[in-house]
Amino acid sequence: MQKLLLSISIVLISGVAFAQFGGGTGTEEDPYRIYTKEHFEEFANEYNSQNFESYGDFSGIHLRLMNNITDPVETTLHYIEQDATGFNGYFHGGGYSINIAPDENSMPPVLFGQIGENGYLDSLEIVGTPYYFTAMVYHNSGIIYSCICNVNINLPIYPYGFISGICGLNYGLIESCVNLSNFCNDIHPDTGWFNPYEISGICYWNYDTIRGCINKGNFSVKEGVLGGITTYNEGIIELCINAGNISSDNTDPENGSTFAGITSF
Repeated sequence: MQKLLLSISIVLISGVAFAQFGGGTGTEEDPYRIYTKEHFEEFANEYNSQNFESYGDFSGIHLRLMNNITDPVETTLHYIEQDATGFNGYFHGGGYSINIAPDENSMPPVLFGQIGENGYLDSLEIVGTPYYFTAMVYHNSGIIYSCICNVNINLPIYPYGFISGICGLNYGLIESCVNLSNFCNDIHPDTGWFNPYEISGICYWNYDTIRGCINKGNFSVKEGVLGGITTYNEGIIELCINAGNISSDNTDPENGSTFAGITSF
């Protein structure tokens, strides 16, 4: 009897020791569960390590956010390098939110540095008042679906140059996403130049497809380049709406701001 109890205890202790994130096995039916800041940052550290003997780029692995994370998440998925595969798993937000506060090591300052060609991000809202911030995702080659940007920006923020609600560079599909954040700019005390200068609701530079997205944020700047959906577009934008007010103090036709409801260029 004592040996049986000891065996059960060892099994239970081993299970706890090797439990990943908040539980689950990473399958579609039983995704890894994310409940806390610590769980998300464990996930981010695993990805950032790029250990392909472990999780690597999370190819084929499912994760699900189980509730709102209110403690500010500082460690995020980094943009490794242009040739990296990116996050190729499935992150399901479940309609919940993450309070983001990327630290100085998260450059570009985003929650997901890169979504790979087989990567999928859905139903996630980002909130918070980050100092380091440029978008939810920096580089997308996969699918971003039904995500919301609802961060609160208080100037000055880190002078990265551009800001966009959902994505920096899109080479995949962004669909049914919404920006609720209001963006503005001013002269940054460290650079002496307007920051952020280029502002968009959904994506900074689109090379592929943006579909069914809405910007509800208001943009008011001293000077800059603004687009309700994108700042620059070299792809397809379809069925998108800008419902925000976009304005600039500098309306000089030759040297003033450039702004438009859908895309500036």
